[in-house]
Amino acid sequence: MEHTEPETTGGPLPKISIVTPSFNQGAFIAQTLGSVRAQRAVEIEHIVMDGGSTDETMEIVRRHEDGLAHWQSQPDGGQTDALIKGFSRATGDVFGWLNSDDYLWSPRSMRAVARAFADHPEVDIVTGDMIYVTEDREPILIDMVWQPTAEQFDYHMAMTQQATFWRRSAYERVGGLDPDFHFCMDFDLFGRMSRNGKIMRIPEIISAFRLHHAAKTYSIADVCKRERARLLQRSTGRQHIDLRGLMLGMQIRSGAIRAQWEAFSAKRLLPTQANARIELISFPILRLRGLGQ
Repeated sequence: MEHTEPETTGGPLPKISIVTPSFNQGAFIAQTLGSVRAQRAVEIEHIVMDGGSTDETMEIVRRHEDGLAHWQSQPDGGQTDALIKGFSRATGDVFGWLNSDDYLWSPRSMRAVARAFADHPEVDIVTGDMIYVTEDREPILIDMVWQPTAEQFDYHMAMTQQATFWRRSAYERVGGLDPDFHFCMDFDLFGRMSRNGKIMRIPEIISAFRLHHAAKTYSIADVCKRERARLLQRSTGRQHIDLRGLMLGMQIRSGAIRAQWEAFSAKRLLPTQANARIELISFPILRLRGLGQ
């Protein structure tokens, strides 16, 4: 069985606002919406911000609208613009976003996140494990980190967006998402929030990230490279990864191995043992699937 934390006597569970930016992902969005609606024993506010889809997306959203706090479909300035507008409508104590081709892993994913925030009022960001899946939902890699730090974010995306949630107060303190980023807006936001906030990792699979060729990850790879270079220049004053960055990368990978060992020791039954943070494992698997960049 998947590891679960024992019930505690912490404070009341916070309300979680999830924003789903959407554009022409009708093949997948039903599962996204269903995975949020399936969450149990926690209050969820789900907001869908669609950029004017021309496929079957809106038909599917309308079928699920009784489970949504708000939805709209109109042209926007892209994913970051949609997210900024979505979070401006959010009323929850905790924020996060789930893309329209990804999904929450189990009906208890959000309760585990909410419980961590309730039991640890000093924590601003909660992150967990994420599964990379194929278009047909076959698990191929697990992304596990140990304890992300602000220092790691100077160089690396030290935790996954799909498995990370944060307090509204942390988001507002740093001014929210930067509209100038179109791919690395999560990297930028997490880096800024982590400099003044505490991160906590929980040993739970929170979400699944679907790998397919229509995904943004593949369609704007050049934008990703440019924005990562901009973040590196801003945080370190350098154009390329230096020795400190290499050492921090090793720290992240060794932490991923530690997290995997802890899962093994706790007898967590993981859907895959292939570790996404270890290049010698992840790159060949992605190439074999025809998904390597």
